[in-house]
Amino acid sequence: MPETSAINNGVTIGIPVYNEEARIDAAVRSVVGQCEKLVISDNASTDRTSELCSALAAEFDNIEYHLQPENIGGLKNWLAVQQHFKTEFCMLMGAHDLVDANYVATLRPLLEADASVLGAFGLLEYEYEADGSRHVDESLENWRGGMLETSAARVQALLYSRVPVVWAVYGLYRTRTLREIYSRPLHPYGVDVMFLANLLSEGKLQMSSATRYHGWIRDNRGNRFKYLDRLLHGGQSQDLASLKNEFRIAKHEFIRDTLALSGFVDEFRYRMLSTIYFGTFKYPGMDPLFYLTYPAAKIARRVIRTRRKLAR
Repeated sequence: MPETSAINNGVTIGIPVYNEEARIDAAVRSVVGQCEKLVISDNASTDRTSELCSALAAEFDNIEYHLQPENIGGLKNWLAVQQHFKTEFCMLMGAHDLVDANYVATLRPLLEADASVLGAFGLLEYEYEADGSRHVDESLENWRGGMLETSAARVQALLYSRVPVVWAVYGLYRTRTLREIYSRPLHPYGVDVMFLANLLSEGKLQMSSATRYHGWIRDNRGNRFKYLDRLLHGGQSQDLASLKNEFRIAKHEFIRDTLALSGFVDEFRYRMLSTIYFGTFKYPGMDPLFYLTYPAAKIARRVIRTRRKLAR
């Protein structure tokens, strides 16, 4: 008989997975006892992942295992697992990551205590595939931008802080909020950033240093072409430069709309910030602001990079 691991806490955890035979077992066991239901969506893995997930589903009665008939790309699989969320709260987790045993129990009360808090996440500890080294991001521990009072301040704290808040996508969320935001046309290159930006424009995001998410960093993470292949799997043009440019435009336009910019000075200021923080980008057609901000932002980015190199 399967082991009864479910707890009646109104939490569903989703794990989209593809070829993670070395780490999926540990990932599942770190959370299976923390949720009412654990949903695994296997993106047609070609290694032993399917065998391992089937065995885990047979062992634990709160695991729901789904196998995609073909590889639909990481992004579509990320969205597919959410369709099985029916509880009040939910969480998405990397198939090669781990969480502390108190992760859900620590975060859930934060959402229950304040209706304006739409999500909560823990401190981040990295583990690098290349050498097995670990690193706790202390800058994230001190980040309180998600609890600022205005949506404009919260969005700015996410996008302009240089703190790895993007890992908050692996936090605990109100299911209705998460599914509604992910149903929007978010740009695939940077969908995690745009999810958080949308969320912070509508409510708060709380960080707790009382628990940790243990993220595993692939050795080839810096290769953006491989990242796009996993994300889209041929479902969209693989023109990396075009996708990055589209994403940067999407972020700037979201900032402009969220902050309700008024007048040339505000528009110029936030165009400069977007370009400095996210990289240079070009608007299609004639855009006078592009010709004003591009050279200045390019110089500013080079100065920032030079200072960082000298500081090492």
